[in-house]
Amino acid sequence: MARFGKLSVLLVLMLLSAATGYLAAQQRNPGIRSTELAAADLGKHFECLEGMELKMARHEIDPHQGGSEHSHQGRPEVFYVIEGSVVEHQGGSSRTYTAGEGFVSNADLSVPHRIENASEEVSIVLDAQIVARPAPKPAGQE
Repeated sequence: MARFGKLSVLLVLMLLSAATGYLAAQQRNPGIRSTELAAADLGKHFECLEGMELKMARHEIDPHQGGSEHSHQGRPEVFYVIEGSVVEHQGGSSRTYTAGEGFVSNADLSVPHRIENASEEVSIVLDAQIVARPAPKPAGQE
């Protein structure tokens, strides 16, 4: 059990680091508007995932805008394109996904990726990913 606990702590630390990078990237990309739709506390379902949540979000990506290059090591993410299209660039190759298609983002974890809207229209995508649950704010700082 102690070994399992250490593994859980390591997993949480990795995901906290990744989530911090993800949030910083979102703030650097004003051409992407994100709305959290739902979040499930995974610790309530799986003791080893205490402090983690499954999060679903909707993203509107302006034409010719996208995220910076990053990796999803330690935080798997699945996308579904609602409107328009997005291009995933990874390891020197690119693939376009259109409305009605879903994909696992950053499928090759050894190579960073980035996603962009290369079209002339706003694209709308949903994503679901596992991230570190934000710490509650102290009373009076809400």
